[in-house]
Amino acid sequence: MNHSVIKSASIYSAKLPAIAAMREHLAELSFTPLTENQLSCAGFENNLVTGELVTNLPGVGYAFVVRQDTKLIPTKIVNRKLKERVDALISSGLREKVTRKEKQAMKDQLIVEMAATAEYETTLTHALYDQSNELLYLNTTTKRPLKVVMHLLVKCMGSLKTQTIHIDDIKMGISNRLKDYLTDSAERPEALGPFSPLQFVKLKSADTAQEMVTFKGMDLNGDRASDVVSLLEAGYLVEELELWHEPISFKLNSDFSLRADYARGHARAVAMGDALVSWFNAPRPTYDPRTPWMEDPDPTFQLSYSFANSEVSLGRGGGPQRLTPGMMLIDDPSGPATLGSGDSWTSFAQAFGPMTLDVRTSSGFTRSASSIGVGAGGQGWAMRLGYSSLKDTEATLGGACQSRFGGDDATRMSAISLEARRDVGAWIVSGSLEAADAQVDTLNVSGLWTSAWSLSAQHPIAGGVMRFSAGQPRRAEGGTLAFNAPVEVAKSGAIIYESRTAGLTPSGREFDLEAAWVTNLGDLTTFEAAAALSSQPNHIADAESEAAFWLSLRHAW
Repeated sequence: MNHSVIKSASIYSAKLPAIAAMREHLAELSFTPLTENQLSCAGFENNLVTGELVTNLPGVGYAFVVRQDTKLIPTKIVNRKLKERVDALISSGLREKVTRKEKQAMKDQLIVEMAATAEYETTLTHALYDQSNELLYLNTTTKRPLKVVMHLLVKCMGSLKTQTIHIDDIKMGISNRLKDYLTDSAERPEALGPFSPLQFVKLKSADTAQEMVTFKGMDLNGDRASDVVSLLEAGYLVEELELWHEPISFKLNSDFSLRADYARGHARAVAMGDALVSWFNAPRPTYDPRTPWMEDPDPTFQLSYSFANSEVSLGRGGGPQRLTPGMMLIDDPSGPATLGSGDSWTSFAQAFGPMTLDVRTSSGFTRSASSIGVGAGGQGWAMRLGYSSLKDTEATLGGACQSRFGGDDATRMSAISLEARRDVGAWIVSGSLEAADAQVDTLNVSGLWTSAWSLSAQHPIAGGVMRFSAGQPRRAEGGTLAFNAPVEVAKSGAIIYESRTAGLTPSGREFDLEAAWVTNLGDLTTFEAAAALSSQPNHIADAESEAAFWLSLRHAW
């Protein structure tokens, strides 16, 4: 997982909704793949790292991604084929002359024909919104993707007022503003807008010699500031200036392009060459509509080092993202829950072209886990095959039962999982399958293995997003428990035991269905509706089916 780096950026002053409302807005225009007749399409894409449409950046704001796919239809080839058709039409004797209007119609038809088999290119525009300062960062200075982003934001929210943040007169403006910042403390809040200079500035003389002077690793607010001011007064101009505005630091070039040293969006992030350290006290919480409160977040820390096509990371908190979303109203333990959010972990990832190998280990207070996986992905699809092992010293398959048989709760599991996601037209279809071998310590259990699966499909409809989900929670598919059961009491008072066995396969099989629809009723108002049905809950054949219905109306202010 590579961290984000802003190489060039455009900055806008903008007032965007809160993150909850933003998620619903962007869901209306989620990216859908190109059709045969389309030349271009654009929409909001899930972040490749977080798997979320809108990623929460605690203490800062949030981030999102805009994707645009454009068919590659070379103009030279179109013009050549057009000439061939015009020449053929004239040589056939059917026409003596082809008008400009007719040529345009023929050209349009050519483009439609070529679009069906044409290759396409993908442009990803990453956006970071600083909510407290109402600043929107886009990692591009190219006009076309900027217009696409603004068009999509206006379309999904109804209106958007923005103002480009810039410094007039480029070189002279930057130089004069830095001079004002260093010489007049009263001007500091406004001289460079919301930014503050860091410990780097490169100056170039305005004469033909174009002498360069670089100040590096010095405090621009300290005693050496007078040296910079002297050169500015002598006619030197700022060629490159390092600026900072949490959570981003960058170098501002004389052509007003940005070159970032780090852009993580966490509460704190420090880059040291290819290494990056980040930490924050508010990791992304999991929203549960059944619970009107949130658990206090655990502090999270991460250190990562990237080299070539590899990355080594270690930290505490967080976990790998899944390709298949869980149920909204029903607990869905079907996924291999081998990596807890509060655990300490290490990971290694290596890319081999379109494939990725990842290895991860974690350790918590009562459990430890490790996993290895191979993933692959391309245009509109992704999949991962993984193997994981878990040891839990205080739970048996997520619960407590061994105390009833005189033992301590503990489980060791080995699971194989397969996850996949595929774009099918405007639909996003995903699924997961898990099979696990379980060993229960301190009890005589043999042949115990479990299964779990889930399917999900979502589609934009009626101004919102509709999602259908189905799944089977983890279920024991085989296994036998051998134990000594008391059968009678001897005359002496001693208890007589007899060896017995019991099958661990439950009598039923739980099957969960859910349908949910989310839409916006305005800029800050969100409506949710969800219904769920669970047959044979807890895998008990005679258990009555359970149903749940959820309506939610939320307004942010």
